Amino acid sequence: MCRLIVDRNPIPAAAQLDNNPNAYAVAGPGTWRIAPGQDGEECEFGPDWMPIWCLLKLAFYNRSRRETVFSIRTHVKTILAALVLSAAAGAQTHIPATGLCNTGLTPANPLPKGCTTSSLVTPVNPQSGGPSVDGNWQLATPYPSGTNDAQPPNPCTLVSFGPAWVDAPFSGWFNPDDGLSQWITPEVEGPVAARGWYIYRTSLPVPPVGAGHSAYVLNVAGQLMIDNHEVGIVLESPAGSPLMCRPVSVANLAGFAAWLPFTFAAQVPPDTSAYLYFVTWNGNGDVENPTGLRVEFTSAYFTGID
Repeated sequence: MCRLIVDRNPIPAAAQLDNNPNAYAVAGPGTWRIAPGQDGEECEFGPDWMPIWCLLKLAFYNRSRRETVFSIRTHVKTILAALVLSAAAGAQTHIPATGLCNTGLTPANPLPKGCTTSSLVTPVNPQSGGPSVDGNWQLATPYPSGTNDAQPPNPCTLVSFGPAWVDAPFSGWFNPDDGLSQWITPEVEGPVAARGWYIYRTSLPVPPVGAGHSAYVLNVAGQLMIDNHEVGIVLESPAGSPLMCRPVSVANLAGFAAWLPFTFAAQVPPDTSAYLYFVTWNGNGDVENPTGLRVEFTSAYFTGID
C-alpha cells in the first residue's frame, strides 16, 4: 500500500513521466508528496491500482491552487500497460472507432457507419434553452454534480443523465465554423451558470473481436474547449460496470479561446459498449459566466491484441 500525502516537499524527480514537469507517476511503495503548501490530504493506493477519485482529486488540487504544482496523472503501471498494448498492436489493422462522436451531432447509426453519416444538429447555434439536444452526448443531472469547493465526483457512480443541449456559444467562446462539432451546455448555461462539477458522457460501441485477437486497444486523439476546466477523461468499459472505471487522462485542460489537444490509449473488451466521461468544473458564478464543452475526435481507432 502506498500513501499520498500533501505537504511542502516536491515529488522526487525520478517519478517524472513523459518529460512533463506537471505529470508524475508512482513507481513503488512509499509516501509521495504533491501540491506544495497544502498539508494533510491523503489518498491510498496499491501497487496495481488507484481509485478514480484519487486521480481526479490530484488534478483538482492542481486546478484549484492555480499554480504549477506536482500532480500525479495516473499510475505508472497503467501508462506502461497502455504503451505496451499500443506497441504490440501497432502492426495490426486499424479499425475506425466510428461510434465515437464529436459534440453537437445528430445520433450515430449502428456500426460500421457510426457517426460518419451524422450531421450538425440544426439549427446551428440555437438560442439558449431551446429544443436542440446532442444526439450522442449526455449531462449528469441534477447539475452541477457537486459544489465548486468539493472534490470531483466519481463519474461512474452517477446514476442519472439527461440531455446535453446544443447551444449558441457565449460571446467570448471560440466557435470555428468547421462543420464538425458544436458547443454543448446545460439547458441554460448563462449568463450565470452555477459553480461546480459538470459531468458529460458519450457511449462508444466496441466491435466484435477479429480472428486471432482477444481484446482491443482504443487509441484516441482529439481536441476540446471548455469553460472553465476539464480535469479528467474517464473510461467505463464495459458500460454499466463501475468497478471497471478508470481514468485515461487527468491533464487539467482549461480554456475556451483555442483548441486544447488530448490523447489516450486503453484496452477495451470486444463486442461491448463503453462510456467516456469528461469531468469538467465551473469555478465562477458571477455575472457573465457561462459553462460549456466542445469536443472533436481527430483520430479514433481500435487495434487488436492477442
